[in-house]
Amino acid sequence: MKLFLDTHVAVAVYEGLRGHVSPAASDTMDRSSLFISPVVGMELQLLHEIGRLIHPSLIVSGLASQGVRQSDESTADLLPFFARLSWTRDPFDSLIVATSMAHRAPLVTRDRRILANYAEAMN
Repeated sequence: MKLFLDTHVAVAVYEGLRGHVSPAASDTMDRSSLFISPVVGMELQLLHEIGRLIHPSLIVSGLASQGVRQSDESTADLLPFFARLSWTRDPFDSLIVATSMAHRAPLVTRDRRILANYAEAMN
């Protein structure tokens, strides 16, 4: 099964901190092929620029070495899903959730707004 990781979950996986998600989500992660949206790299870059993370390419390559793959759809591929995301104005959340929707795959996140509004989200 495909499973997408929100940005903060991807960072936790990179750092070896699976305790940031529920045991059920961790178990699902163990049994799934893990993916990140291309926008996760953009969000990591922003977090780096404001001094909250090390260089994002280290995180993305570290995730790749752990078997986490990056999906390759374009923003145009995601446009049909944006209409269903009226509950958020955060562009990163919109793109990450739309990517999960496009793949018909669950998303692991700790974001309360995503968890409350996206049925395929888990913590």
